[in-house]
Amino acid sequence: AHIKSFIDNASITQQKAFWKQVVKTAKKQLKMYDHIWISTHGLGVPYLHVRISNKPKYYYNSKMI
Repeated sequence: AHIKSFIDNASITQQKAFWKQVVKTAKKQLKMYDHIWISTHGLGVPYLHVRISNKPKYYYNSKMI
């Protein structure tokens, strides 16, 4: 599953809960690190997941790092 599929198919309640958790986790990470990277992925799995990290893993454009 990918983010577009989630947005198109998840209920508003699910979407709000998802983004609330993303923001909560991102804020916690920003207390520990100056920069964080947030990415989503769902290729090959039946669910959407978010990666919140202090190091870029899936960013290949040097302007984004």
